[in-house]
Amino acid sequence: MDIHPVAIPTPDGISCEYGILHDEGEERLPRVLVVSFAGQYPTGSEGNPHGHFIAHATIHGLSAFNPWCLILDMRELSYQWGNSLLAVFDDADRYMSGDDDSPVRFPIVVVTSSKCRDAFLSLVTPHGGARPEWHFDDMEPAIAYALAKAREWIDA
Repeated sequence: MDIHPVAIPTPDGISCEYGILHDEGEERLPRVLVVSFAGQYPTGSEGNPHGHFIAHATIHGLSAFNPWCLILDMRELSYQWGNSLLAVFDDADRYMSGDDDSPVRFPIVVVTSSKCRDAFLSLVTPHGGARPEWHFDDMEPAIAYALAKAREWIDA
């Protein structure tokens, strides 16, 4: 039996970058991982490989950097429709929280732009529901929120 080399596929038209945010003014420096996605997320089931890529790339970053909070930066991602994008939330929560019975779940923050905001919010918000507190249009308030949630999570 032969072993054939394989690689984790990266779908065409999407990219990922990692960054670590440190709160330099604090004695305990919360590690906040920023995972940025750019490109085009195809609609419907054609976007399934892209949704899986987003989830896998995020888990890779969580494993490599062991953060206290995650910011998903989707400001440069064009997204209109497709529910495989939800996998990143389930996978990240399961990876970081496991079977932990803590009342504080691993914090995930999302930043979007006009390229994906409406579609993203329709995916994560019940019809007529309020915008989630963990969703932002700008990075600065998202960072402030992430730092606070990181401290809550690590102290839980």
